[in-house]
Amino acid sequence: MLNQRPLTPLPPGSVRAEGWLHTQLRRQADGLTGHVGETFPDLGPNSAWLGGTGEKWERGPYYTRGLVELAWTLDDAGLKAEAMRWINWTLGSQRNDGAFGPPDLDPFDWWPRMPMLNALQAYHEATGDVRVIDFLTRYFLFQRAYLDAHPLSQWATARAADNALSALWLYTRTADAWLLELGAALLGGAAIDWAAHYRARTLEQDYWTVHAVNVAEGVRHPAARYWLTGDPDHLDALDLGLAYLRDAHGQIEGCTPATSCSPGATPHAAPRPAPWSR
Repeated sequence: MLNQRPLTPLPPGSVRAEGWLHTQLRRQADGLTGHVGETFPDLGPNSAWLGGTGEKWERGPYYTRGLVELAWTLDDAGLKAEAMRWINWTLGSQRNDGAFGPPDLDPFDWWPRMPMLNALQAYHEATGDVRVIDFLTRYFLFQRAYLDAHPLSQWATARAADNALSALWLYTRTADAWLLELGAALLGGAAIDWAAHYRARTLEQDYWTVHAVNVAEGVRHPAARYWLTGDPDHLDALDLGLAYLRDAHGQIEGCTPATSCSPGATPHAAPRPAPWSR
């Protein structure tokens, strides 16, 4: 059973933005988010996440995740219709074994599917579409069956908490105990131990742990472990990590900057990026 959380996120659309925030969201909807295919063709109709022959990795899932949240927060019919193209294609892409996504995307490349899992969660919370629960159950059974033979690698090792939190989210809907086991396996094993880096203050020694997106998503790792175990040591590690990021990479407004790598106290403090790799 999961440790009780003091706060529960509200589903998209349950809170309506007003004033300045509504203006900013409306600009986003009327700008790039609402017209992204006109600017980036690989997020247009030829995306492999819409059945085309274009980009098949992370960009479609990333876009869908933000699109769903924005569409239901604004209650915008046009954005919802656009989101449904991505959601329906993804739900329809699931194969008999539970894998999903573009047919020529490696079924064991776990990372690019993680943001799509997040998008499906948000969509289900906003709409209650029961298809999502069956879809996620079948996918996580697939992952459970193959994770030992095909462990997390590269980007997935840094962002394992995204995957684990999706499995734990599903557990809160189905109470299937094997999802807790899967969550624990995803947070352990090949996943980067972010808490160890926080305690040792060693993010800067490894490209995977100084890459800014990895850092932002890695913060969830000790939080997810606490939710799963209730061990306060994980919360202590999270506090250490946030303080470390503030001290070593923080800006005056409290955010950590990055072009790709977190730059440290000066732009020259970050290591040279590793060659692009998937």
